[in-house]
Amino acid sequence: MEELPDPHHTLVSKPLLQVDPKLLARALQKMQGLIRGNGIKVEDIGFLNVSDRTSIKMYRFQAQTTLKLVTQYGIRTESGRNTTFEVMPTESHFKNAIDLIAHEVCNNPVKRQQIIDFMFERSDKGFGILDGREKINPLSRNLALHEKCVVCKGLSSLSCPKCQSKGVIACQTCHGRRIVVCPRCRGSTKIRTGKGTIPCQFCRTDGKITCRKCQGLGQIKCRICAASGRVPCRPCAGTGWTSRLANIDVYAQINFHFEQKDLPSRMVEEISLNPTRCVQKHDIEVTPAKDIMFYAKDEIIHKQNQSIEARDQRQPPARFQDTMTLYYDVVCPFGSISFQISKKELSGFLFGFQPRLVGFPDFLDSLTKSGQIALNIAASSRVGAAENLEKATKYLFLKDVVIQTLYIKNISKTVAFLCTKYPVGVSSKTITELVRSADKALCHMSFFGRISGFLGGLFLFSCFCIYYFLFGGRLSLWSMGAPEHLLALADILFYLIGVVSGIFGSKFAARWSRDKALKTIIPSDVLSKSLPKAGKIKIWSCVMVIFIIGSVLTYAVIYDSPLPHWLEFILRKLK
Repeated sequence: MEELPDPHHTLVSKPLLQVDPKLLARALQKMQGLIRGNGIKVEDIGFLNVSDRTSIKMYRFQAQTTLKLVTQYGIRTESGRNTTFEVMPTESHFKNAIDLIAHEVCNNPVKRQQIIDFMFERSDKGFGILDGREKINPLSRNLALHEKCVVCKGLSSLSCPKCQSKGVIACQTCHGRRIVVCPRCRGSTKIRTGKGTIPCQFCRTDGKITCRKCQGLGQIKCRICAASGRVPCRPCAGTGWTSRLANIDVYAQINFHFEQKDLPSRMVEEISLNPTRCVQKHDIEVTPAKDIMFYAKDEIIHKQNQSIEARDQRQPPARFQDTMTLYYDVVCPFGSISFQISKKELSGFLFGFQPRLVGFPDFLDSLTKSGQIALNIAASSRVGAAENLEKATKYLFLKDVVIQTLYIKNISKTVAFLCTKYPVGVSSKTITELVRSADKALCHMSFFGRISGFLGGLFLFSCFCIYYFLFGGRLSLWSMGAPEHLLALADILFYLIGVVSGIFGSKFAARWSRDKALKTIIPSDVLSKSLPKAGKIKIWSCVMVIFIIGSVLTYAVIYDSPLPHWLEFILRKLK
């Protein structure tokens, strides 16, 4: 007989001593990549007494994800018999299917396996989700209950409201009298002609004729029911049936726990920070454990009997649960590791299969100290900014800070990117300060170009503004037949053109001066992909364009030049 799994499943953890030797090689490569180009030769980086000072172990432990199943559904009515949905035979089956779906899923091995497969197909395998909510698509159900139409009582048709089931209605021409007034003599029995009055031959001097519409019957067929006396029932579309439809979605409220006993506290801290990311980045290796559900065959029979009784009472069975648990076997390498860098010891921890280096001091901060001082000087003064920035970018780390600041432009996004790229060796606070310093230094280097481009753009706009308002540019548009409301719209666009000319003149001139200063520091492909930020030039451009247009229009008022209609209207109101 096959051995059944232990119902009292516990989470355990134990260290394993088998470590892939390639893991240490990758750790050394990572450390060399962080330090390369920052004043230390790659050859001077190595392990410090590997056998004595490095204690990396493969830890194996168990984790579990608890899924509490809840249903969310909506019920609607549809005409006719819906055969595309799952048809329920009775109303009690329909209601029980809605009420007990979560309990049936938890106690049905096939459906449980669907949930397990669905969770393990995710990139994170359902591992590490804390207080999450996930829709289980494979368990969605569409139910239908066929019911006789309450309007027509299942007859599929109703009595015709027009003819009251008679099939005929009174003729609308003769109103049931079968005869109508003669249309030629209009009931006078005589017709006037050029030779005098003669008897009407159409009605044979009777003044009345048989109704042609009903052929003298006084009744016509009812068009509403086609003379049948009944019309199709609209609520059931003439089928006599309606379908009550339920669209049921199953959601899992997810919680996560992993065994922390016998695991190093730093390892627990790293996993707890973002357990889902640990799986997606392959820091840890996660495999599903065997699903534990039924413990003995007699308990299966007992639960099935309880299920039948509960369906009759429309109550969830006492031992049936709406919660299930997924178990994981987890393997993760972790341990202390020490490097020797230029005869100095650098100790921390190795975590994960990637691997990640954590818990190390801020060695990049100390290695690039002189470069950081030069970067801060470049940020504090425009004099010698290029020279100091060149000194700072001799360190590969600081050069990367400057490049990312230049390329991303947004300080917070740049800090987030660099913190992800340099998770060890430098603090997030230091990265934030360096990015701000790099941003200020780049602004200083393009300051004079920015101002000259701004003034040049405004000068060109001023010339165009003078021509437009004082030397007939606007009048030429008016003489060409442009209506006044279009000219007013052109005046608004004219203002926007001035703002744009100031901003883009500043940006392009700043880029020219910046590229000239940085061409020996920053790669040309990076410089070509970014324009300097506009900054406060946007506000100054708006203010200065208003001043220029206002000055030109003031001159036009003083010397009686032609004015726009909207300005004349304002001046009349002010008087």
